[in-house]
Order: sequence, then structure tokens, then C-alpha cells
Amino acid sequence: MKDKISSVLKKEMLLVLSFAAAAISCLFVPVTNYSEYIDTNTIGLIFSLMATVTGISETGLFSAAAGMLLRITHRTRPLMLMLTVMTFFFSMFMTNSGAILTFVPFTLTLFSGLPASCVIYAVAVQTIAANLGSMLTPIGNPQNLYLYNYYCLAPRQFFSYMLPLGTASLCIVIVLCLFIKDREIEFDASVRPKITNPSYLWVYGLLFMLAVFSVFKIIDMLTVFASVCVVLVIMEPKTFRRIDYSLLLTFVFFFIFAGNIRHNGVVRRFIEDMISGREFTVTLLLSQIISSLPASAVTSAFTENSRAVVLGANIAGAGTPIASLASVISMRLYSATSKSEPNKYIVVFLLLDLLVMAVLIGTVFFTGALSPAD
Repeated sequence: MKDKISSVLKKEMLLVLSFAAAAISCLFVPVTNYSEYIDTNTIGLIFSLMATVTGISETGLFSAAAGMLLRITHRTRPLMLMLTVMTFFFSMFMTNSGAILTFVPFTLTLFSGLPASCVIYAVAVQTIAANLGSMLTPIGNPQNLYLYNYYCLAPRQFFSYMLPLGTASLCIVIVLCLFIKDREIEFDASVRPKITNPSYLWVYGLLFMLAVFSVFKIIDMLTVFASVCVVLVIMEPKTFRRIDYSLLLTFVFFFIFAGNIRHNGVVRRFIEDMISGREFTVTLLLSQIISSLPASAVTSAFTENSRAVVLGANIAGAGTPIASLASVISMRLYSATSKSEPNKYIVVFLLLDLLVMAVLIGTVFFTGALSPAD
């Protein structure tokens, strides 16, 4: 029983942390209508995006696309380059976690016969690519979707924040891929991943586009949310079981925590003074401890400097595994393999991530991306 509880706590550490933060904050604030704190628009959009991306992944589209690469080359360096760049671009639309769940298992299968150092390096770089690519769109990761809605950003405004980082990020990913030792990969040509249900793919693709339109305020969120739920009930109810509800609950708890903090005058003034003029640094560092999503929810509640918070939360993803849920998922996937070396993986991943973070921070200050502040 203790082992089971310990396993759940480790797996859902962020959820437990968010619940604890919300519960403790409630002790210091008079009972109020906590539902007023919750951004239902963000919750609804995240649910819709997760459901549609899960459905698309289940059709086998991404595995089929990755499988086509093996008919182009059987060598590690070009194959890693193509898979990693695909992860980078797909993460912009299917979230960093979705890209990791789609492409990392495929990479682990392809590279399973190679030395452990090659596998570790490939997965670490692919994880970095997912985190870097996802920061370039409002739907690429949970913190972007939240901040995009919270600050009511215009598309042009958001992309102007991220363009300098996007160019640097793609260059970083390509350069990192060149450092893997080039080897021949044995390939079973008889294995051909296929799209299992093309008609479902069209339906999920349409729902995904509706969700994207909702992000950009073209379609009402409730319309999209209702459409997704109705289609899933009729077409594929099992998809409901594959949605990450713990992430949605994490959002809810941190919304309550941030709302309570705002209503505590002493704490609010202390945090405002601490954050003022340091929004980028505070968001960046806080994300390393409690993850980018809750750090964004906390800091955004006390500042109007959307540029600094968005940049800090996104660059933070190239930090400790805690800073990005996708990094944790990737580490889990690698650790589950029979020949895994988790400790070595953590060391390699942290070294690469710290290097990438340093380059991105340098890019921000070199390009003057933090000014003018909004």
C-alpha cells in the first residue's frame, strides 16, 4: 500500500503540489466563490486540444510519418536530424507532451540496438526539440495557452515575442543533432506503420482546427468544447480515458492558489514588490522549482509585463526536468526501456539543457527581446 501511494505521489507530483498550495492558501483567505478564480476558457481549450491530439495520435498518423523516414535513410545522424526536426515542428501544434509521446517511443525502437550513449543523447536532444518548438505557438504548451488567454494577446504580439527565440532554437536543435556518432541502423522493411482509420483522422483533424480557431478567438470555446465531447461520445468514447485530467486539475488548483494570494493584501504586496522589474528572472527561476505552468499562473497574477513572463516561462522549459512536464514524460519513457541508465540520462539531459538555456538567455539579452515591456 505504501509503495502504491509513493508511486502515485511521484507520478503526480505536480498535481499534489498544486493541491497542497491551494489548500494551504485557503487557510489564510476568507471562504469565497473559488470558481471565480478558475479560467474556464483555458481549461476548456486545453481539454479540447488534448482530446483531438490524442485521437489523431491513435490513428497512427505520426508513427506512419516517422516510419517513412526509414525508407529515406538508415543512418543515425540524418535519421536523428529528421526525427528531431519533426518533433520540433509537430510540437508547435500537438504540444510538447504530445510530440514526446508520439516520437520518443519510435526513436527508442529505432535506436534500441545502438550503444546506450547514442540512445540517451538522441532522446535528450529530441526532448529539448519538443520544448523549444512548442514555445513558438500559443497552443504549443500549457503555459503558452494560459498566458495567451490571460493577457488577451494578439497573434502578432505573441509571435513578435517568440520570433528571435524561434530562429535560435531551430539552429540549436540542428547543431545538436550533428554531434551524434553516425552509424548504420538495421531496419526491418516489412514493418510499415499505417493510418488505421483515415475517416477518424479527418474528423479529429477538423476538431483540432476548430480548437485552434478558438484559441485565436474566431470560434467560441464552448462551441468547440461541446463539439469535441459530442463527437467523442458518438465516435470513440475510449479517448476520454486517455486525456490527462491531472493536468487539468493542476490548472484548477493553481488558479485557486493564485486567486487566494491576490486576495491576501500582505502577501500580494510582498510578491508584487519582489516581481516588479524582475518578471523574467522570477518566472525563469520559479519554473525550475514548481514547473513553468504554475510559475506562469503565479507571476502573471502580479504583473502586466506579458513579454517578460512569456519569455521566462518558455525558456524555463530548457532547464530542470521539473520545469517541463514533457521532460518528465520523456524521462519516464526512456527509464522504462530494458537497457536504460536513468542516472546517466539525467546528467546528459541537464548538461545539454543548461547549455541551451544559456544560449537562449543570451539571445534574449542580445536581441533586446525583453524591451519594450508591455
